[in-house]
Amino acid sequence: LLLLLKDLSIFYNYSYLILNSILIKMNIDDIISEHNGLIINSADNIFEEWEIKCSKDHVFKLMGIDLKRGAWCMECDKIDNILKDFSIDYDKDKKINGIEFKYVINSNNRKFIIDDGPLTNNKFKIAQENKYNLIIVYDYNVDNLKDKILEALKNNKESTYIGQKLDY
Repeated sequence: LLLLLKDLSIFYNYSYLILNSILIKMNIDDIISEHNGLIINSADNIFEEWEIKCSKDHVFKLMGIDLKRGAWCMECDKIDNILKDFSIDYDKDKKINGIEFKYVINSNNRKFIIDDGPLTNNKFKIAQENKYNLIIVYDYNVDNLKDKILEALKNNKESTYIGQKLDY
């Protein structure tokens, strides 16, 4: 009888772990789907890293617990975090004349568009017609990205390019 109870206890614990793991994976799957991401490698629990590709094709790893807390692709969030550090009000993914720009700043008589490449002639023309200064970020990993964006905002130049433009 004791052996049977022990076996039942082990079975119960094992079943609980499997069920819990399935529920966690379903929850993480939902989070990734909400961001239009793709799971490259899943983990067995929330304390292990999941490898994910975001909708912008950035590949990154995060623990399931961080995903549940709202963390997401650091490449996509870099400029968001920089602008928040500067306490600048901006609109994200805003359309001007039917063309979508990544970040649009309209504050204190200053008008900026921060976008990542490629800069099409159409985007450039719309920015000029609407009197926006352009900051084009070609490389999110460039040294001192935050300082370079701040410098571009202070200098108020018509166009600033950060990082090396990649030719495809």
